Amino acid sequence: MDRKSFQTRGPITDFDKEVYIERNEDKEVLDYIGNNRHVTILGARQTGKTSLLYNLKRQLGKGFIQIYIDLAAGDSIKDEEAWYKFICERILAQVSDRFTSNSGEQQLVPAKSKIEFFNFLNNVALRVKPTDRIVMMLDEFGTVLESLHDNFFGAIRTVAVERADDRKGFEKWVFVLAGATDPRELISIKSKNSPFNVVERIYMSDFDKEETRQVVENLKAYGLQLEKEEEIINCIHEQTGGHPNLIQKICVILMESGEKTVSPASVEKAVEKLIPEGDENIHRIYEGLEQDESAKQLAMQILKGDKEKFDRSNELQAKLELLGVIKRGDDGNCVIRNKMHEEALKNHFQFQEEEKTRIQEEKTRKFNTTINVGAVFLGILTLASILSRGHVLFSFFVSAALTLAIFLIILWYKK
Repeated sequence: MDRKSFQTRGPITDFDKEVYIERNEDKEVLDYIGNNRHVTILGARQTGKTSLLYNLKRQLGKGFIQIYIDLAAGDSIKDEEAWYKFICERILAQVSDRFTSNSGEQQLVPAKSKIEFFNFLNNVALRVKPTDRIVMMLDEFGTVLESLHDNFFGAIRTVAVERADDRKGFEKWVFVLAGATDPRELISIKSKNSPFNVVERIYMSDFDKEETRQVVENLKAYGLQLEKEEEIINCIHEQTGGHPNLIQKICVILMESGEKTVSPASVEKAVEKLIPEGDENIHRIYEGLEQDESAKQLAMQILKGDKEKFDRSNELQAKLELLGVIKRGDDGNCVIRNKMHEEALKNHFQFQEEEKTRIQEEKTRKFNTTINVGAVFLGILTLASILSRGHVLFSFFVSAALTLAIFLIILWYKK
């Protein structure tokens, strides 16, 4: 059996393409492109979107020019001119070798504005063979700065839908956008130029049991024996829900455990090790929930078993799905995406509640201590004031000391 490495970080590229497992989404994207339809690929992080784009590049045959741009590489660009320069330079780097010999000597220069970007894309398309189509893959579209949203995404929509005599090149372009962000968050309420309204949407699915098997069976190539193989595969698929990255990580833990025989108990240990340690998926979920109290509350309700009909038109549900928190259950209701995430979220929320209780108890203790110390201190000062028989200077020092003491006590209490 050929040995295939487990991929736990980054996309599967041409270098390790043997590891890639095709899903229905691969065929769907190819079909849409073949019919000149624009596509948006949506899914939580580390579910295979970028790997799918790399596989798409391998699958597209002659007559297609592939351009791949990781928009996250330009996430620090704030200036519109610099942004279009960034995009145009990456387009030219991947398409210029396909220009025909009669495309003219005039060199194409990067655009500086939305209008110039239109002309740039039109001119690029007119310089390739008449039969060529250009597939532009824009990965991590959610990383584009908010100030650039309307103009940039509006420009893509225009190229996708406009068919004018002076812009014949537009019809050569096919856009494939991929990201983990609800497209509704990227276009302002005032703008009607969202390209996401004119593209086909594809949501990344988790591995089914047979796809999970393809990953797990690779453990044999490393000399590991699978005791009760069917039970092991069922256990991994049940715990991960088919999450591609979690399956790979469990396999890596099993491979590095030093044991030569993998049993269902070994899988349980690997899961128990991964949940408390967490991974970037789980920590991103925590961060995303802490940034949106409404989404957090909905996640807690679903975690408790509340029935909520799964509906992607619900923005909170859409956000939770793309965070990797929920999915559609067999009964059509929202469910936590997999058992591992469910356990991790329970631990996280329980820890938060315990921390809240601890902080409140600490505040109560400090408050009671403050009251007691303040009462004793006030009693001493009152007694001293009486004994001083109204001495003005002494009374002044008593008042100042009392004020300072109260101020210091308040500062201490607030810590």
